[in-house]
Amino acid sequence: MAHPHIISILIDDRTLPAASPADEQERQVAVADLIAGNHVACPGAEGPFRMSLSLAAKRLTLAVADATTGIGVASATLSLARLRRPMADYLAICRSHRDAAAGGGERLQTIDMARRALHNDAATALQDQLAPEIAIDFETARRFFTLLCALDVRG
Repeated sequence: MAHPHIISILIDDRTLPAASPADEQERQVAVADLIAGNHVACPGAEGPFRMSLSLAAKRLTLAVADATTGIGVASATLSLARLRRPMADYLAICRSHRDAAAGGGERLQTIDMARRALHNDAATALQDQLAPEIAIDFETARRFFTLLCALDVRG
C-alpha cells in the first residue's frame, strides 16, 4: 500500500510578501522539514503528491496533484483570518523564546510550553480547515503551520 505524502512543494513567490535572505532560509528549512516527514491523504488518490501554494485576497490556496501524472487530485483554500491571530502570537512567542534562550531557566521553560500550546492549537485549526479535501496528520499540520509562519502570510 502506498504511503500518501507530499514529495515537493511549489510556492508562488509572486503572491507572497518579499523575503529577506534570512526569511528565505527559514522558508526553505520549513519546506524541507515538511517534505521530510508528512502524511497527506486526498480522497480517491494514493500519492505521492506535489503541492503548490499561492496567496490571493488573504486566502491561501493549496493545490495537490499526483506526483507521477501531474493531475490535480485536491484543492483547498484556507481563510487566513482564522490563522492571523495564532500566527502573530506564535511569531511573537518565538521571538521571546529566542531572547530567553540565552538565559535559560524557568522563564525559557514557561515560554516553550506556551509556544508548544499555540503551535498545537494552530495545527488542529489547520486540520479542521483542510478537511475533508485534504487530510493531514497532527505532526504534518504542525510542520505546515511552521511553513505558513515562515511564509508570513498573515496579510
